[in-house]
Amino acid sequence: MLKIIPQTGKETSLEDNAERYYVRKETIQLDKNEEQQDTTTNDIELKNISDWNKEDIPRKLGEIAKKWGGKGLRERSRSIGVIKINKEDREGSRKKASGRYWEQEDDGWDVALDMAYENHKRFEPSMRQWQIKAVMKGTEDLVGVLIVEERENEPLYLRWMIGNPEIRGGGSALLAAVKKLLQQKDTPNEIEVTSAFSAKTSYTKSGFKVKDEQVEVKEGEEFELVLTKEDAGKKPIHESYDSFEPKPYTGPEPESYSEERDLKKELDEEDNISKTVDDLLNQ
Repeated sequence: MLKIIPQTGKETSLEDNAERYYVRKETIQLDKNEEQQDTTTNDIELKNISDWNKEDIPRKLGEIAKKWGGKGLRERSRSIGVIKINKEDREGSRKKASGRYWEQEDDGWDVALDMAYENHKRFEPSMRQWQIKAVMKGTEDLVGVLIVEERENEPLYLRWMIGNPEIRGGGSALLAAVKKLLQQKDTPNEIEVTSAFSAKTSYTKSGFKVKDEQVEVKEGEEFELVLTKEDAGKKPIHESYDSFEPKPYTGPEPESYSEERDLKKELDEEDNISKTVDDLLNQ
């Protein structure tokens, strides 16, 4: 703290003893739009996945899930009532993908494990599917994974996307891959995604628009977003991804991980998350 500036009266300089004073973070309320964003980016490259299993994607996604789960446990705690509401949302009459009180860490944990342990065969076997990964340049250190697929007489569908919470830039890289895919002449003019509320900002900043603007988007609810070729071209892609060419996945279909998938516990059972993820990684 360098000085105190009251609304009335004389300023008090603290520069000579600045190290003795501080302001608690929670006492300062900033509008989210005013918060300064870290503009640094990591040295990330995009690659087409050629073999889902040989490239060890399930295990690496399990590790990303563990990072999301650990981040969530470190950053917040919940009341028994909130945990019960989230459980009801997931398992009760609502049957939603997210709980009303889920945050990005919750959705990240859930999506990473779904990607790792669900069967990723094409929704329509005769249609194309793109499996793309973001890695640290010159390595196979996974930063994120994207799966896009065709569905007959429909726009492209963004089926899965997840990034590593400890490495900035994975989501931006994968969304650049989405735009590159839309730029190709033989792909439809739009791509759709069903998103959790916590990912809304990331998508809209990249040019996605809420598909039905008449529907109120609420926390804990899924909603539809769409990106057109025209809108994708309005925001430039970072030059480091210009040379990337998305190619349809032609490798063997990923193996079924149904047994491990059945072991997955919902994040609502927060006391068990660390052990659960460790168990899955050790399968």
